[in-house]
Amino acid sequence: MTPNTMRMPLSPVAPLQLTPSPTTSSRSPAFWFVLEQLFHASQARTPIGRDTLLQLAQDIHLPLSQQEVRTLLKEMDAEGLVRVSRGRGGSQLTLAGRDLWLNGQE
Repeated sequence: MTPNTMRMPLSPVAPLQLTPSPTTSSRSPAFWFVLEQLFHASQARTPIGRDTLLQLAQDIHLPLSQQEVRTLLKEMDAEGLVRVSRGRGGSQLTLAGRDLWLNGQE
């Protein structure tokens, strides 16, 4: 066999993760939860705030803190997935965030 055709030994199968797609498995369940809520708010054409995200997480017993939501939104904003407004403006999903959510559901 040539180096290009050699196969690596198979590694043990990792346990299933709570993510929509294997190609996006590096994302946490909290990330997908926030993205989902932003998607639903986008469908309703309304921004959603951190307090609402926290309350929705508590309703389904997802352990999430105010700081974790801030950090997730900041990271999503840096990736161009959401627009975060100051004050009472809430956060809104961008087209890139919408595409990520929809592609993750396939």
